Amino acid sequence: MWTNPYTWKEGCCIGGGLLVVGMVLQWVMGEVQWSLMAWPVNGILVAMLLIVILVLHLLRDRVYPIRYLATSQAAVPAILFSAALTLVMGITGWMSMLRFWPLVLCYWWMVIIMGLAVLKRLSRIRSWNKSNIVKNLAFITNHLGLMLALVAATAGSADMQRLKMSCQEGQIEWRAMDEESKAVVELPLAIELQDFVLEQYAPQVVLISNSTGQKISSDILIHTDSVIEYAAPVDHRYVEWHSMGATTAAYVHVGDTAGWVSNGSFMFPFAALRVNDSCSAVMPEQEPKRYASQVDVYTQNGQHVQGVIEVNHPLQIEGWKIYQLNYDTQMGRWSTTSVFELVRDPWLPAVYAGLIMMVLGAIFMFIFAGESRQSKSEEP
Repeated sequence: MWTNPYTWKEGCCIGGGLLVVGMVLQWVMGEVQWSLMAWPVNGILVAMLLIVILVLHLLRDRVYPIRYLATSQAAVPAILFSAALTLVMGITGWMSMLRFWPLVLCYWWMVIIMGLAVLKRLSRIRSWNKSNIVKNLAFITNHLGLMLALVAATAGSADMQRLKMSCQEGQIEWRAMDEESKAVVELPLAIELQDFVLEQYAPQVVLISNSTGQKISSDILIHTDSVIEYAAPVDHRYVEWHSMGATTAAYVHVGDTAGWVSNGSFMFPFAALRVNDSCSAVMPEQEPKRYASQVDVYTQNGQHVQGVIEVNHPLQIEGWKIYQLNYDTQMGRWSTTSVFELVRDPWLPAVYAGLIMMVLGAIFMFIFAGESRQSKSEEP
């Protein structure tokens, strides 16, 4: 090894060396602290990276190892190491991927290789002709897309914000908590919770063991006579009561026993019906089917937006995505509190743009390769 010409073995040695160096850095320095590289530091690092790629390209004819980096023998091991690390960490999930030094080093190693390959292809632009111009443009688009996606995903993660905000009905809140640093952050926007809505699945009545409290299976038939969605206990029975703290109650027949069961609320205790010495009928807490918040959002730029935020349907405003995260589960449907997650990732459009360029470049390369094979097969 390490004799001209280099092969994939040297590429594997470089990948193994980066893996060892990354593990040492992980052990000595801990995980990558992207918070120290927020804008404009990450912008400077990206500019320096591009300058390094340009300088290496200018030295390629003088230094063979640099020229080797622009070859497929160097690119394939880089891709394999990066893909393997990404796959392993994605499966295990034992550490944040972009904070793992070996993975970050492999990503940026691949960025340098892609950059040199693009400059190499551009330096031969005079030799392009009508038969290979599409192939060259597809190659450049694909590789530039990969570079853009990797750089934006790594360096851009320093500017990503993921905050948690708790809002009370009728109050305007502009402060949020950074879950990582536990710091309170004042935001350029404010949220006013107007109303919280919780829709629940229909109540159920089940049998539980009197000794263990666990749900059991039984041949005893359960028949529900009536259900009161908003109820309150009065003299050993339940009546309609449409006020805060109302619970759900049902009058049931379980075998030869009849009575009321209720899942309770923050105001009223739950009610169980004792069927025999071994089991009782209870109404478990109803599972939430949908919960959402009606909000007004105000920004420093004078923008005022009204909208509804629910799970998997965030509200987007000025680069922020506001997700419904939680609510006061103790209060249940009477909750006057909503917990939101606010996410801002200014580099995300660049990541998406890079991925689109990768896909488009790969498609055109595939089409061109197919046309080339077809034209050769048709030659006499």
